Amino acid sequence: MEGIGTLIGGLIFINFKGKGERKMEYRLHRSCGNCDVTLRGKNIIEAIEGNFGIIANEAGIGNAAGYSLISVDSQYKAGILGGQGGVEVSINATGMPLVSGATGPQTRSTVWIHAQPDDLPALYHHIIK
Repeated sequence: MEGIGTLIGGLIFINFKGKGERKMEYRLHRSCGNCDVTLRGKNIIEAIEGNFGIIANEAGIGNAAGYSLISVDSQYKAGILGGQGGVEVSINATGMPLVSGATGPQTRSTVWIHAQPDDLPALYHHIIK
């Protein structure tokens, strides 16, 4: 499946040939400089939910046995990403039980995704399966 990309307002729109689908690319901000990760989806919600494994890995949630999600919320924040604005994804989770039975404390992690205000006009509570 080949795609043709168009850059509009800092976001890349991908039209996949033969599918009639329009996918958008969002950049998951990483603290290592110019090494952001691309998330694709029809919209920001699909990009977050469809690529949650990547987001969870970047957020460092859970323990060696995995993680158990308590909540995942996202909201546009104008002041993040050096004032460019973007979507802040807040993840509340605990680790999965280890052999010892310990899960670790509940933790809250946050990641930022480059986005526009129209991408997510209100707080969104995700259901991640």
